Amino acid sequence: MIIREAALRQGQHPSLALHPIVPSTARLTFLSCAAGRRALAASAQRTWFRSAHTFESIAAALERHINDTHAIRSVLDVSVPKPKSQPSHTVESIEKALEKHIRDTHALETELFSYGPKPKSKAVQTIKSIEAALENHLKDTHAIRTELAAYIRGPLSQPVVQEPLASAAADSEIVAETVTEAVAENYHAFQHIQSSTAQLGTTLADAYRPHTLLTHPPSPSDITLELLLASQAHLGHSTSLWHPGNSRYIFGIRDGIHILDLSITAAHLRRACKVVRDVTYRGGLVLFVGTRPGQDRAVVNAAKLAQGCHLFERWIPGSITNGQQILGNCRLKLVDELDNEVNEPELTEQLSAKSVLKPDLVVCLNPRENYIMLHECGLNGIPTIGVVDTDQDPTWVTYPIPANDDSLRAIHVIAGVLGKAGQEGQTARREAAEQGRITFAPASGLSFERADEGFSSSSSPLPPSSSSSAAASAARA
Repeated sequence: MIIREAALRQGQHPSLALHPIVPSTARLTFLSCAAGRRALAASAQRTWFRSAHTFESIAAALERHINDTHAIRSVLDVSVPKPKSQPSHTVESIEKALEKHIRDTHALETELFSYGPKPKSKAVQTIKSIEAALENHLKDTHAIRTELAAYIRGPLSQPVVQEPLASAAADSEIVAETVTEAVAENYHAFQHIQSSTAQLGTTLADAYRPHTLLTHPPSPSDITLELLLASQAHLGHSTSLWHPGNSRYIFGIRDGIHILDLSITAAHLRRACKVVRDVTYRGGLVLFVGTRPGQDRAVVNAAKLAQGCHLFERWIPGSITNGQQILGNCRLKLVDELDNEVNEPELTEQLSAKSVLKPDLVVCLNPRENYIMLHECGLNGIPTIGVVDTDQDPTWVTYPIPANDDSLRAIHVIAGVLGKAGQEGQTARREAAEQGRITFAPASGLSFERADEGFSSSSSPLPPSSSSSAAASAARA
């Protein structure tokens, strides 16, 4: 309605303003042409009181209508394919209807141009005939549109299947080859991008990964000031909590906190590694103790490396001074110099009469909570190694290691280094045993019958090949 009023104000005929542009699909084209013909019929009803230029505008509209009809024909040829399996009579009927449509349009055009200036009675009669022709023309157009819409919704909506098995197999092969080629191209592109951008950005070669301190702990030769500094081993406690015995280990003060001298820490840690290595080399038993939360994994891993014992729960008072009462019922395992278990019933009975085993060296990662254990070790002459912070008395342990006992990373580093040192000692001991050199004293007071050699001895000492290792023989509950 707005377009119609604008055309009247501009002096144009409404049919010209309402005439649509030919769209790109056949269905929309038919709809637009139908709207144009309705406007043309409405304009023809008013021509009996208008001048001759009105008929000229109607003629122009009819001329455009003929062009639209040809456009419909061309669009129909492009948008409606003719499948081989579908009979072509439907498309042919549509083409015949369009041909008749064009002929009727030409006839209407000829009749209109032959009209000219005539009396009003003749004009009214001619206009009525034009209106009737336009109405018939409109009905034919609607019929053609309905037939074409039904044809498009019907056969053309279903794909034509020719030789389903062969075509499906061929299509699947083509699709598989296409997908394979696409995946290969994408992979080669990814490899190219990865190789070209591999050197870009920041390289974090020495990034901290917590699990590596347990799976691959550092060895004594890997002790450096950078490793200790990265593990926060230099941080002490507040200056108000310091112990005067640690003054020789303190480097300075920072923000009210004592800073430990890492060069002294590294020297004391190397000395402790040497002690652990010598004890395990001579067949000694090393006990690793750490009862703070988070220290259990470090303690267990160090004990496995050094083939010793571990304790990550509360220390039972009297386990050393009164060990016969607390650990007297524990099972003992007897091994030879190559760590092979010796199963001799007579030796098992003789071992039950002997006193329980005591550790030859104790490594304590938190001496402040285990001062009772350290006191028992002192009473029995057992050397100890402990991590001493600035608020602890360094005289509690035999070999102090000044470091931050509150840092789990520092504890993991120290425990891993000491465990590696014990592993080196055990390896050196077995290598010497394979060469016939026994690095520890054989057990005394044990005898058994050697039936394989044809003699028995009740007082002969245990030969080196079946001697009891004080380090490898462990009491197990």
